[in-house]
Amino acid sequence: MTYYRICLAILLTVCLSRTSYSQESENGKLQTRTLLFGLGQSSVIETYLSPYKYTGINYRLDFSLDKDSKDGLVTWQHDINLDYAHASNYSDRGLYHTAFLDYTFSYLRKVVSTDKFHAKIGLAPDFLLGVVYNNRNDNNPAEAKVNLNLDFAGRLDYRFRWKQTPILLSYDLRMPVLGAGFSPDYGQSYYEIFELGNRSNIVHLLSLHNQWTFNNKLTMELPVGKYSLKFGYLFNLYQTRISNIETSVMNHNLLIGISGDILHLSRKKHLQGKSF
Repeated sequence: MTYYRICLAILLTVCLSRTSYSQESENGKLQTRTLLFGLGQSSVIETYLSPYKYTGINYRLDFSLDKDSKDGLVTWQHDINLDYAHASNYSDRGLYHTAFLDYTFSYLRKVVSTDKFHAKIGLAPDFLLGVVYNNRNDNNPAEAKVNLNLDFAGRLDYRFRWKQTPILLSYDLRMPVLGAGFSPDYGQSYYEIFELGNRSNIVHLLSLHNQWTFNNKLTMELPVGKYSLKFGYLFNLYQTRISNIETSVMNHNLLIGISGDILHLSRKKHLQGKSF
């Protein structure tokens, strides 16, 4: 029952956060949409399916909606991330397909503010849904990932000029600290869980003792008219060790995309203004 109470508490946090967002939306100052495409390398270890390490190509699509409060002290951020990778083992005979959908709602509060530098920290309820598929397994070809976490979130923004062009460097960090997740026991098939009804011990408490996950993103924003081009680098590490099953997914991505204000305000004027 303890695990279900933790899940309920995190769900309530998500609902309260979304309610707070809705109440502030009419008085908000700036709403920014960002769409980023990523391409890079993926490394996957999933001992439920295979003891070997798989490496391959990773594709990523990130969409975010940022909303600042009227006084600029608080930022609400919605993030939706789609991630797909196909990776092979050392013999090139086995093939993994991994797919993840991640939704995060972040509440960030400004703690340091100067004309050129901002630092924000906060909390972020995070829902992850994914699957790892092995094309060589017959009995257990796939493992599902369903996690609900409360993350620590932080952002650093630094503004400078290059030949009269305002440029914004941003670093974003998310790290789960407490949550709950689904995982079968080592050797337990999904047939046992869903057909035979053996569902005991499939929901587990997640914290730093069995989940070590980081999402690090560094971006550079260059204004082009009412919008901005964004370039960046993403390092995403997802590691869990539950019921003697080790999962490790490590992605390195180069990012490129576009960012703009929903109200169609000039991004250049925003970046070079007193408040950014």
